[in-house]
Amino acid sequence: MHRLLGVSMTVVFALAGCTLPRNNEELASGQVIFETKCVICHGTTGHGDGPLSDTVKPRPPDLSKQGTQQKGDTELKTILSKTETGPMSVWNGTFSDDELRALIAYIRSLN
Repeated sequence: MHRLLGVSMTVVFALAGCTLPRNNEELASGQVIFETKCVICHGTTGHGDGPLSDTVKPRPPDLSKQGTQQKGDTELKTILSKTETGPMSVWNGTFSDDELRALIAYIRSLN
């Protein structure tokens, strides 16, 4: 019984660590980037309802939904920095690695 409890607690703590930003500064930095660069299309809560959302094709996704939240960090990093066509291509090469990590941490907090 103790062994099962120990294994269970290890798994819980390991999984919890996967979704948390490295620190509050990283999350705060990601929020600032989101509010200055992303809100115009994705909206303040990331639901894809920003002021320009109706004019963007394809429509911005709801970042709080499972479809986005299930993407790995590498895939999100590619979307944020290496998209060559479509509305996200405007950000191609804009963000540093630290900014990308912070922005991804903030996007993860929208779930």
